[in-house]
Amino acid sequence: MYSSPQTTEPQGPEDVKTSGRASSPGRQPSAPDRLFVPLLPDDPSEVGGYTLRARIGQGGMGTVFLSTSRGGRPIALKLVRQEFADSPDFRRQFATEVTIARRVQGAYTVPVVDTDTDAARPWVATSYVPAPNLSTVVHRGRPLPARTVLGLLSGVAEALESIHRAGVVHRDLKPANVIMAADAPLVIDFGLARAVEGAGAGISRPGVPLGTPAFMSPEQVRGGRAVRASDVFSLGSTAYFAATGEYPFGGDIAVFHRIEHTDPDWEPVPWPLRLVLERCLAKPLAHRASCEEIIELCGRLADELDVRTGSATIPTARRDLLGEGWLPDTVAAEITRYRRAAATTLPPRGRRRREADIAHQATERDSTPVFTPRRSGADPASRRRIAVVAAALAGALLLLAAGLLAMRGIRHGYADGAVASLAPVPTLAQAPAVAGTPALSTPTAAMSSGSRLTNSSITASVITPTGTGIVSVTPTQTPSTTSAPGLGDLLYLLLPPILAPAPASSSPPVTPSPSER
Repeated sequence: MYSSPQTTEPQGPEDVKTSGRASSPGRQPSAPDRLFVPLLPDDPSEVGGYTLRARIGQGGMGTVFLSTSRGGRPIALKLVRQEFADSPDFRRQFATEVTIARRVQGAYTVPVVDTDTDAARPWVATSYVPAPNLSTVVHRGRPLPARTVLGLLSGVAEALESIHRAGVVHRDLKPANVIMAADAPLVIDFGLARAVEGAGAGISRPGVPLGTPAFMSPEQVRGGRAVRASDVFSLGSTAYFAATGEYPFGGDIAVFHRIEHTDPDWEPVPWPLRLVLERCLAKPLAHRASCEEIIELCGRLADELDVRTGSATIPTARRDLLGEGWLPDTVAAEITRYRRAAATTLPPRGRRRREADIAHQATERDSTPVFTPRRSGADPASRRRIAVVAAALAGALLLLAAGLLAMRGIRHGYADGAVASLAPVPTLAQAPAVAGTPALSTPTAAMSSGSRLTNSSITASVITPTGTGIVSVTPTQTPSTTSAPGLGDLLYLLLPPILAPAPASSSPPVTPSPSER
């Protein structure tokens, strides 16, 4: 996917002599030769909730920083330069390219993990791969073996297939945009150049060229539109550089003329590579190989190379071109150095996760909208439902009370067959005037001075969801003993307050506002 450049070493024609050879190929690392540069005073310490640890590199579009995800994984975060951030055209194109690039799914591309194209300075974060890019490998060592270059061509061709399938043209494929990971090459920065093109010519780009002339296609140097075959031409130039340590068309002022009109010098190119590079570097678009053809051709050439060197007795599977061991030992040792540098620059993984969580939470607090709670007033339909349920519960309580009173009569020696009866009452003269509210009628007999209920009945009218019912509790025989207050006496005192209608509210009903509906 779309990624940020992971470059700190020379990467463009600014380091090329007029002879076309890269400056100082095979040079040894200089002391202290740091892979990461400490943050400068003007650098932010945090972007989008990510704590920045060090500088990875700087390119024409912006600066790339080393950081970590919330889970503690290393990421490369590219922060766009302010002059691009101030361009509405750039912002629109940048947002479009990032959206498209996030759709790229490929085994040989570096994925986007986060982005904010609306920030004051837009940024994009990708996984960080602790490995040198191809430019660094060639500048620090020497040209790569032919078999390694075939693996490079095959892997990058498959990466381009994934990029093109998502509707993206890379436009700036070059050695600095190919990461030489331990098991395969990984392509980064696809779609970047188009965002810059969309910004127009009014944006200044002091000191750092946005394009890389030595790896452009003929149609690009003529000012034409880049297409998929343009990426194939750039792949051929990149592989030529990997195999020879030289730029195929030089790096001086005449590079554009050579790209358009002359062929590269094939003498330093090993024989199996020339067959595929000639197909990539053809001037006419229609004569260039497709990515699928490049992959197939590399596998076949690897078989022939192994047969010629006596290192193979059976055809080589394409997967054998890549995987662990596809790089020379010197490059593998360089990868180990990158891994150690990242481990010493970043805090321990547990602390990384805690710090990332804190930064992420702080960012969320800054961007969380204010929540306004809704009013608690219920709508009229809800209030009616509550009233009906309350009435039904009151009726159930009366039935329960009647049953308890009947059981009390049995316990206190009522005659055989004497039970509390639920008798219908033919009149509702004593029912409350407020419809829908249960009420208790006046007892038919007064309580005695001893607080004992004698031959009295309790009658109540109840409004239920299915109609009005009357409950009358009448013992058939006076209890023979005890003058202490009984359950019936307590019910007489307690039920009227419970069943009494609630006082009507004088305030008008609350009408919800349109925002609450």
